[in-house]
Amino acid sequence: MAAVTALAALAIPVRADDADELERIFMRPPEVAKPGMLWFWMGCNPSRDGFTRDLRAFKTAGFNRPAMFHWADVTTPWSGEIGNSPTPEIVSWTEPWWMLARHAAEESRRLGMDFGMGNGTGYESSGGP
Repeated sequence: MAAVTALAALAIPVRADDADELERIFMRPPEVAKPGMLWFWMGCNPSRDGFTRDLRAFKTAGFNRPAMFHWADVTTPWSGEIGNSPTPEIVSWTEPWWMLARHAAEESRRLGMDFGMGNGTGYESSGGP
């Protein structure tokens, strides 16, 4: 039945004005219709400046709704080692980390993006050491 309905819908002619409007919306969707993305914070490498650059790049590329997942840090052993970290003081769930999370949320709001967070430490959902 769904296939018959879909075929019937395809047979309905679309007026030129409607087609132009559909194309305009498709090419320039409203903010609520723009795609989101997973934004992984790896180890102790996050920074305010890096977050700002990431978010601006996401916005410029047409994305919205960054969903941050943090993965592995010095409190969560994993199979890799981040050497020469530029921010060794950034350990997940500590005050410096939360300050970065707040900055990311505020920067997202400033850019008109819907910021979200998830928890994926230690690759517990997708592997292990």
